[in-house]
Amino acid sequence: MTAPSSPPTRPSLGPVRGTALYVAAVLGPGILTLPALAAQKAGPTFLLALVALLALSAPLALTFAALGGRFRGEGGLAQHVARAFGARSGRLVAALFYLGVPPGVAALGLFGGDYLQSVVGGAHTGLVVAASFIVATWSLNRAGLRASATVQVALTAVLLLVVLVAVVVAVPHLDSGNFTPVAPHGWAALVPASFLLVWVLTGWEASANLAHALPPASLSRVVTSAVLIVAAAFLGLSIAMIGVLGVDDLGDAPVADLLAETVGPAAVVIGVGLALVLTLGNMNAYVASLAALGATIPRARAVVGGPLTVPSLIALGSLLVTAGHDNPETLLVGVTAASQVPVLLLAVAAGARLLPRGSGRRSAVAATVATSLLLVPAGAYLLAPASILAGVLLWERVSAPARSSTGGPKRTAQVGLAEETPTWRC
Repeated sequence: MTAPSSPPTRPSLGPVRGTALYVAAVLGPGILTLPALAAQKAGPTFLLALVALLALSAPLALTFAALGGRFRGEGGLAQHVARAFGARSGRLVAALFYLGVPPGVAALGLFGGDYLQSVVGGAHTGLVVAASFIVATWSLNRAGLRASATVQVALTAVLLLVVLVAVVVAVPHLDSGNFTPVAPHGWAALVPASFLLVWVLTGWEASANLAHALPPASLSRVVTSAVLIVAAAFLGLSIAMIGVLGVDDLGDAPVADLLAETVGPAAVVIGVGLALVLTLGNMNAYVASLAALGATIPRARAVVGGPLTVPSLIALGSLLVTAGHDNPETLLVGVTAASQVPVLLLAVAAGARLLPRGSGRRSAVAATVATSLLLVPAGAYLLAPASILAGVLLWERVSAPARSSTGGPKRTAQVGLAEETPTWRC
């Protein structure tokens, strides 16, 4: 999820509100679907991959918080990468976000659509909902309507309440037999399952944008509290789904199925309604970040419809391309995760280079080593970011002579970094 807002430069957040904003930056409707997708890949053993990625969240979040604290709101991750490795690296990071995230926006739409489809049926309900939400968020952002920090925190609070209720009511229905066999598809299935769960890591980059609004003395405590809340939500809901439903009965709307099993059919309607609201809010937050980044790209601003046109077309195109796939959500999540792993890797590597000796640099080094391992399960999905980077580099090379011949400044064709890089978040 994206950071709810860009806070002012001087410390203005207390520990409670700061923790709430951090949690709101990370949790989204992905928690309602991703654990089930991973469980279908690896069985109950996917919980090991989930624990590992949640553990990686800690050094990742602390690194970004240290960067935000050190540079006090002077740019987002792309700017930090540019400081550490040069302007071109910063532009490439920005391009990976601008062009690599839209398939994930489409996946979010399908998550919400699957919940509605579980109630009303229809072969293409999920696809219609996803396409409608993409158009809606494009329209909302064109009109300048973006969710405030208060609205996003409220939505996250509702999500946490739903998770808490689902976990509590599931306890009497837990069946230990549903956790065996532990690895029905073999231990190697942990690799693709872990890659699906990379989404758990997105949102912690908001630490770089929120850190300067917190008193330095409370920063570490706030980040740690947020990590623990997110970990408890993911693990609690995952254990409840497996323990009550079992791996074989996990569908496209697992939380709705869980509520139907433990509370009754009436709770399903409420759960589906909340899933749709949360999905639309989360998608709007992502699209707002894409709009902010696109506004700094001259050629994106010049496109008919503004800087959101290209990402919106990519999101809609992703839906069409994957419409015939057995599990389009898995494919779209994989493409987006593969595009964001290099972003996270370069960002924490920048932290290792920019941060002074101390806990911040140690967190950055640990996060760099751990994040680099995620390139292994990415596998063929890395073709997506490789294509984006090759296209951007080719565009710069081809457009350079044109700029020279017209006497235009070299910077006009740079992707993602204009005079200043915006505070963007995944």
